[in-house]
Amino acid sequence: MQFEKKQDVIFPKETNSFAAGGVASFDITRELPIESMFLKMTWSVSAYTSPTFTAEGPPAHVRRLVMSGADGARTRNCIDLSGVGAIEFSKHITGYIDPITGSQVNSNRAAGTYAPTFAASTDYSIIYPIHFALPQLEDPLSSVFLLPVDRYNANPTLQVQFAAAADVFSAGTFTGQTARLSLLINRRIINRLNWPVVDAELIEMNKAWGATGADQDWDIPITGYYTGLLQRDFRTSAIRGALDAATIGDYSDADNTNFSKIELSGNTLRRHRMADVEYENDLSEATGSGQGDQLAGSFFHDFLSDRVGGDSGDPGVALGSCLNANIPLNSGARLTIKKNVQTVTAGQTRTNLLYHRFFANIKDLQFA
Repeated sequence: MQFEKKQDVIFPKETNSFAAGGVASFDITRELPIESMFLKMTWSVSAYTSPTFTAEGPPAHVRRLVMSGADGARTRNCIDLSGVGAIEFSKHITGYIDPITGSQVNSNRAAGTYAPTFAASTDYSIIYPIHFALPQLEDPLSSVFLLPVDRYNANPTLQVQFAAAADVFSAGTFTGQTARLSLLINRRIINRLNWPVVDAELIEMNKAWGATGADQDWDIPITGYYTGLLQRDFRTSAIRGALDAATIGDYSDADNTNFSKIELSGNTLRRHRMADVEYENDLSEATGSGQGDQLAGSFFHDFLSDRVGGDSGDPGVALGSCLNANIPLNSGARLTIKKNVQTVTAGQTRTNLLYHRFFANIKDLQFA
């Protein structure tokens, strides 16, 4: 990185033990801009009886991570995403997942269900990474994306919202469940006057699908540049997997109808099956056969590198492949994801869309 690192670990303002459905918060000081944060949750149960987990299992204990910033002109959300979304986004942009968390994520692509191995009265740790300076980019460009908390007029607060028990397991019982939190904050000591920064956000939203069929629209928010879109498919509340296959892994090269797309006002920018995106991800990341190397139902469009393998390359032109969503609001133009949904379970089939976008004049950031 361009600048020297400063690191600190902090703890929540509340008593460090949380019940399902509760909220914990961290007060973030403003002395230096932030490169990344790593939330660590250590959880355990004293006893359990025949648990059946949902599709995301124990990592879903952290239901939502939310932090907003006020720079004097406006207050906006910097991050608003699920805990599992943070884990999967980090895996896709870094190529790796830490071994502590790798044993806890859903890596069962063959069936899409979550089947962990754990024991009572044992601590299990899960790391939720939050990246601001994008690791795909080389410096000095990466440091333009540091979160400029030093320019805020109030300390931001990271809120950690815990899931209800039903969001983690659908049957059986846990007793004596506990969770402890800590937050590792990585900052950079900026020694350049008027170092440029851009506004960026990491947001996750979801859409429930009520019927099968091709070309089901989902509008992507316009304005800004997208560095990445992560589609997280849920076939049911207990199964992760692509929705454009009748059964998990059921793809045929003779199948020329079950496509998903990204379109701009009817013009197709990308057409693919979700399995195509999955193996492109596998060729670009450190994906093997071990736990945590594979993710079930997780499909990432990386507009920064935008190629198989490697990183973003020359930092001077690395933003040129970002998805441009700077469309006049009054033009009537739409940026749309079109999903081909082959399977629906009422009230359970959904896609979570997690995106990273920034707002800037892109030519000011291309140094070449």
